[in-house]
Amino acid sequence: MERYDPLTGIWSSCPAMSTRRRYCRLAVLENCIYSLGGFDSTNYQSSVERFDPRVGRWQPVPSMSARRSSCGVASTDGHLYCIGGNDGTMCMSSGERFNLRRNSWEPIAAMHSRRSTHEVVEVEGALFALGGNDGSSSLNSVERYDPRLNKWSVVNAMVARRSSVGAAVLDITESFAAAAASGTSNGNSTVNGIGSGGVIPPSSGVGGTLTVPSRAEAAAFTANIALSSSAPSASSTLRRHRRDTPGLAESRRANSNASSSGSESGSTSGASGSGGGKPPATA
Repeated sequence: MERYDPLTGIWSSCPAMSTRRRYCRLAVLENCIYSLGGFDSTNYQSSVERFDPRVGRWQPVPSMSARRSSCGVASTDGHLYCIGGNDGTMCMSSGERFNLRRNSWEPIAAMHSRRSTHEVVEVEGALFALGGNDGSSSLNSVERYDPRLNKWSVVNAMVARRSSVGAAVLDITESFAAAAASGTSNGNSTVNGIGSGGVIPPSSGVGGTLTVPSRAEAAAFTANIALSSSAPSASSTLRRHRRDTPGLAESRRANSNASSSGSESGSTSGASGSGGGKPPATA
């Protein structure tokens, strides 16, 4: 095993597992890495190992009830789930989960389809099994598991059949909120490239359509940003008020003419007075 440090950009070696494995699956549960099943070039494995980075070594964990290679693995709510896979004779639909508190494995409901080389991801407490191979063909079907009901349900299939597939979860809601907090409005209710229409535009470089907060929420975010970033100043408001009030403009011109006339007559009288004598005394 190797470990990557993003601060230094360097890979370093870590202690090796007790068992050689390929086609195994990894998952994280309470800051420990679990390695499940796989194939050691001779036998399909049901064994499980756990790496605790605080201790710096691999430790054995109770084995699963079935041998599983190319299975799907995910963790949620204090449990580690291992679903499907191949036991060396066929692809399986069964699954089981590891109860960390009891330190034991327990069965869960089987999927509707047999799957190996598939992927399992956790989304808001539910598990999704995507694609894979049922032993005869690749799959595009997707199933959702509810741990509270211990039940699988079929959801919309993918467009293409995919085995040996990779999958990841992107929390677009948090990304949208962060963008709204730092973005600006362009008059089209768009914040940092995420439109209020509910999708990420194709030009953003992100493939597919992803659900984002509603149009009303997007508009509210944008309105708040526009209000805080483009509030008119007092001087601009006064100028606009003067421009939009015709009576005020005429009054200002009349006052300006009267002021000019008064200053001219004052200067004339002052000139005639100063030409023949002393200027008036100043109190």
